[in-house]
Amino acid sequence: PGNPTAPGNPDDPRYRANFGQNNGGAFDGVVSLLIRTPQGNFGCSGSLLPNRRQILTAAHCVTDGSNVVTATSVDVRFQGANNSTNPFAETRTVLTAGVRVNPAYTGLVVAGADVAILDLPSEAPAFATTIDLYDGPASAVLGQQ
Repeated sequence: PGNPTAPGNPDDPRYRANFGQNNGGAFDGVVSLLIRTPQGNFGCSGSLLPNRRQILTAAHCVTDGSNVVTATSVDVRFQGANNSTNPFAETRTVLTAGVRVNPAYTGLVVAGADVAILDLPSEAPAFATTIDLYDGPASAVLGQQ
């Protein structure tokens, strides 16, 4: 209902991302986020963690440029290959209490610690894929031999 491209409308195509078909695609485990703040709404992305109850995203998506949460709610949209006619088949809404920001985040993205966790109110839909976190040697991450 209403104008599909009106600012803040969750059906606005600007809030959609083509994340593949969750069958070995490059974006498996990725979810679309619609961040709602008093200043307006905007999109970000996140990753469904293996516990199926949490989303990993960037702190700058949910804060005011420091570690103060400004998101009043976050719509987490899951896409599944079995839902090709409706690529965002299910949504979970996370309220402010479910948003946790790394306490070391200062608002400077280049300084690191730009990480937040969104606690889902219920488990992700069965069709949603998770993202595997790296579990190899730290030396590989640090570029050491």
